[in-house]
Amino acid sequence: MTEPGHESKAYPLSGPESVTQRGQVECVSEAIGRKVVLEETTAEEYRDALGRWGDAEVVDSLVRRAPPSRPARLRGDLWNGNVL
Repeated sequence: MTEPGHESKAYPLSGPESVTQRGQVECVSEAIGRKVVLEETTAEEYRDALGRWGDAEVVDSLVRRAPPSRPARLRGDLWNGNVL
């Protein structure tokens, strides 16, 4: 995918084993050689974060459709040390 022809395309990704969010983040951290941390958030923190980008109706809809796992955010030196 480093050559022309893949712009604006989406590809399904899969592999030989199921990987948790934490496992995915550990792989990214190892691959980029920088520490990246996955922090679980509370439902209220998740709702507050969503509220910055949408009105209450949109937030409620997103929260209702959220997967049963706990929301999380990344923290680390991915882009100049900014928290994601």
